[in-house]
Amino acid sequence: MSHLHLVRPAAAEQPPEEEYFFDEHTHRYYYRPAGSRERVEYLGVTRILNAAGLTDYSWMRAPTNRSDGERRLPPEGFPGWKRYYLWRGGAVHAATLLVDNGQQGQLEEWYRRLRERALDGEIRVRVDAYKQFLFDVRPKVMLREERLYDHGLHLAGTLDRTMLLKRGPALPDLKCSEQRATAIQTAAYEKMLGWTGEALGYIHADDEHIRFGLELRADGRYDLHWYDEAENWEDHQLFLSAVAIASWQQRWTGRLRE
Repeated sequence: MSHLHLVRPAAAEQPPEEEYFFDEHTHRYYYRPAGSRERVEYLGVTRILNAAGLTDYSWMRAPTNRSDGERRLPPEGFPGWKRYYLWRGGAVHAATLLVDNGQQGQLEEWYRRLRERALDGEIRVRVDAYKQFLFDVRPKVMLREERLYDHGLHLAGTLDRTMLLKRGPALPDLKCSEQRATAIQTAAYEKMLGWTGEALGYIHADDEHIRFGLELRADGRYDLHWYDEAENWEDHQLFLSAVAIASWQQRWTGRLRE
């Protein structure tokens, strides 16, 4: 007697859903459309500004001792001052996010670990400056460290915050030192909010934002640098010009100026 075996057809493999991916090591952004297996790199805002020559890292040099004028060595564990300054900026961002999330216990634990490497001092004073800003201005913090994408121009970036001030919705960028390119950087984020903000359910996605740099200083104070004045009318256009320059570099040289 022959036996008939019912063979179930193999389940059709489901096409992958769309995916956003950020490489923490290289600081690069990728996007995979739904149904595709190929990731596409999206140029990050900072890389675009670097490629167009709009950023200035000349201040990231070794400070001097007041007593003898000799250049100081970077803190232990850092191969150079630029690497340390970049780490410091990221550390301040991470700590202020804990403040906004109300995670005081985690913040104190992080301070404790930094103290073991004698690295807590410069971070703590800048976080205190951020706390003072929150106390003085009383903003409503809305989006926090959100990744933004623009599918039309294949751009990506991570905005620090959006806030609601008395004057309206605002888009600050947190810095440890004032940088001129921050005006253009915030204009880029404002542009990308139009698409990503709606996907996040952000009610002010299509509104004009008050853009400003929030400088958190080493003396525990803060400075506000406003970018919604008349002289900042060209910030959005400057960013689009930077995008064109970066795209040209990538197309004809295969790499971007870093």
